[in-house]
Amino acid sequence: MVLNLLIQFYHKLNLQKIAAIGHSHGGSVVIDLVKKDPRLKAGIDMDGWTYTVNTPESIHKPFLVMTTATDFSAPFTGGSLGFDTFMKNIQSDNPESLIIIPQADH
Repeated sequence: MVLNLLIQFYHKLNLQKIAAIGHSHGGSVVIDLVKKDPRLKAGIDMDGWTYTVNTPESIHKPFLVMTTATDFSAPFTGGSLGFDTFMKNIQSDNPESLIIIPQADH
């Protein structure tokens, strides 16, 4: 079965255009991963915790943050890398990088 799956994608995937997506804690992992791994060209954080981000530098790649209205209004902490600072860093390169989803839950 795994071999059949591999054959379906053989010569069909463009390994020069890889992105990462994560939800919740996986979203915060994607933030660090996209910053550190040059093979990743873009990322999406789906309602992830930005206060656990380990590297304060900006993301200079296409990056999207999707969050619920409840989580967006919650106080994000993390010293110098709070949510506002994090969004300012990624929006300096990607101004349309935040989607707030009303009436959604984590």
